[in-house]
Amino acid sequence: MFMVKNMKQRVISAIVALIIVIPLVILGGYPYYIGVGLLSLIGFMEIIKVRNRKNIIPNINVAISLIGYILLVAFSVVNSTSFLIDYRLLVIVFLLCFVPLIINNKGKYDVDDAFFLVTSIIFLGVSFRYLIIVRNSNIHYLIYILLTTIMSDTFAHFFGTRIGRVKLCPNVSPNKTVEGMIGGTIFGTFIPTVYFLTFISQSANVFLTIVMSLTLSLIAQFGDLVFSAIKRKYGVKDYLKCDYFDQYADKDSINNLILSIESEIDKNYGKHAAINHYIDSYGFVPPFVLVKIMTMGQISRYYGLLKQNDRQTISKYFKISDKLLKQILLNVTLVRNFSAHNNRLYTFHSKFFISFKSINKTYDASDRLTNLYMVMKCMERLLDNNKKQQFINQVNNDIEELNKKLNAIGIDTILKIMGFPLNNYQ
Repeated sequence: MFMVKNMKQRVISAIVALIIVIPLVILGGYPYYIGVGLLSLIGFMEIIKVRNRKNIIPNINVAISLIGYILLVAFSVVNSTSFLIDYRLLVIVFLLCFVPLIINNKGKYDVDDAFFLVTSIIFLGVSFRYLIIVRNSNIHYLIYILLTTIMSDTFAHFFGTRIGRVKLCPNVSPNKTVEGMIGGTIFGTFIPTVYFLTFISQSANVFLTIVMSLTLSLIAQFGDLVFSAIKRKYGVKDYLKCDYFDQYADKDSINNLILSIESEIDKNYGKHAAINHYIDSYGFVPPFVLVKIMTMGQISRYYGLLKQNDRQTISKYFKISDKLLKQILLNVTLVRNFSAHNNRLYTFHSKFFISFKSINKTYDASDRLTNLYMVMKCMERLLDNNKKQQFINQVNNDIEELNKKLNAIGIDTILKIMGFPLNNYQ
């Protein structure tokens, strides 16, 4: 159901885009400049969003870099005949991105961020510039280039999904296949070549035209792989594939988890604003959005089925082992389910033992059962210092309130059942 909605939305989006883009291409001039300029600006902000998923660039630095990008776009409109870019403009871009490293830099903006902004500005700015120059030169040249890209992508997807078997570059894009690349290259070369020889130059050398179309088709597909690598680096695509889970894990468990998550996405599509946005705009939901709708059980199973190096990357953030984090998530899920069924939470004990020595070396856990105190102390490790203190204060306050209401049984008895070593949480 989700895939049907996804495909339907992509078709609708493509039709709307064509309705907007085709008139702009035909009109040319300032309507075309403004349209392409807005699209490139949206592209620039989307690249920033991708970067922010891993390392957030301060808004002030994004705003400053945006000034450099707008200057580059404006220069392209004013001087839209030459492929060369004024070196002074490039110097301004570098200064806007690198000077903040020296002035009032508190460590939130580093050299990697500056280089990321510079390369993004130049890459998208130059691409925007070339789109203007090519259109001003001859509309058929622009159509020829766009046709090469569209046909290569369309037929690569068509052949890849239907007859694709051999993975092209599984570490970058698991869905791309050699068969898809061959199909995309053939039709991405043939159709544009026919267009070139029909509408641009009927006397052109056929062999050279084929070579040119073939080269453009391969470049287009290579560019697609590059962008897939960028998305892969920042963890926003194709994570719900068996290839990204532990190869030694039970395949049925992985497939069942994927189906349950896709079902959760399907249920929330049309109800959850963030889910709607990412499905409509990108065709998938990134992990940092997905966790907002996943159940605790799904999160626990998802983490437990990840590849070990991915589990370790996540657990290092909390400065604990991946084994311990897996145990914590499992027991937090059990506590949640225990509460949901109106059980007496203070009696919670789990046979899924937590390696508690790494949390508290002196604690006596000789019964090899996980109790509520152990779960709460482990949860502290998942919180920052501020939230950790809030958590401790809340628990102590609740214990004091409970103590005031008790008559037939003492608070120490209840705390002992819960696993507390003393009569207070700290």
